[in-house]
Amino acid sequence: MTQLRVFLERSVVTISSGTSIDDAIGLLEQHQVRHLPVLSDGRPVGMLSVGDVLSAVGGLLSGERVSEQDATVSHAGPTAVEQIMAAEVVALPPDETLAAAASLMLRRQIAA
Repeated sequence: MTQLRVFLERSVVTISSGTSIDDAIGLLEQHQVRHLPVLSDGRPVGMLSVGDVLSAVGGLLSGERVSEQDATVSHAGPTAVEQIMAAEVVALPPDETLAAAASLMLRRQIAA
C-alpha cells in the first residue's frame, strides 16, 4: 500500500493566522491555489479556502468593502485570516496509507 510520505511536498504555501485577508487573497491568486494551511508558531491551526474568503468578504479587498450602515467605515467585515479560517485540523502521520487518508477525507467530507 502506498504511504502518504510519497506525496509529501516540502514547498507548501502557508499563511499565518494573523495575516490580513487582503494578503491571503494575494497569496491564493499568486500561487493559483484554492487552500492555504494556516500556521501559528509553525504548527497547523486551520485551513483557509477560497470558499471561506468568498463567503466572508466576497473576494473583495478591504478597500472595496464598504459598510452599508456607516459610510465613514473604510471597510466592512473580517480583516484577519483567523476570523474566517476553518479551525479544525485533521492530520495523519506520513506512514499512514493513501487509502486510509482517502477514506477519512470521504467520511469527514474534507476537501483538502
